[in-house]
Amino acid sequence: MNDHYDSKESGETTIGLDTAIRNLMNECYSRDVSKKISSAVHLKKAGGEYVYGAVPFGYKKGERKNTIVVDGEAADIVRCIFQIEMFWEQEKEILQLQLLLFTAWGCS
Repeated sequence: MNDHYDSKESGETTIGLDTAIRNLMNECYSRDVSKKISSAVHLKKAGGEYVYGAVPFGYKKGERKNTIVVDGEAADIVRCIFQIEMFWEQEKEILQLQLLLFTAWGCS
């Protein structure tokens, strides 16, 4: 129901046309606003501003508006997590190589 319009009650009047035109205008307005907001966000990103909601772990909000800076303590944790992941990736590669060698030698 839009603007108290009911097609059963309108009969032969032009209320349906009025509502259709109003809906078209509202849709065009919504698209225009959406494009303007997208453009503004794109300009902020291009200018180096942080435009997302939550700050990722390892960062904190900066002194200036729409900026983020590295959070030293949390960044150390992130670095540690990546080092552990790199270690396990290397171990996985070694294990895969060993498996290939054992299979090639018929030791499985």
